[in-house]
Amino acid sequence: MKRVLVIGAAGMIGRKLVERLAGEAGELILHDVVPPTLPAGVQGKAIASDLSAPGEAEKLLASR
Repeated sequence: MKRVLVIGAAGMIGRKLVERLAGEAGELILHDVVPPTLPAGVQGKAIASDLSAPGEAEKLLASR
């Protein structure tokens, strides 16, 4: 199963990328500073946080 992390998933390009990956990836992990929307029927999670905060990038990569 492929797991894909999309940073900036709530933005215009991020949303289009997520739409494209929705049928191909096994699990999507969506991240942005505002809560991104996980497409219906897609496994994964949506995370909102500030990547510039200490330790946030490490949290995103911890489950890889």
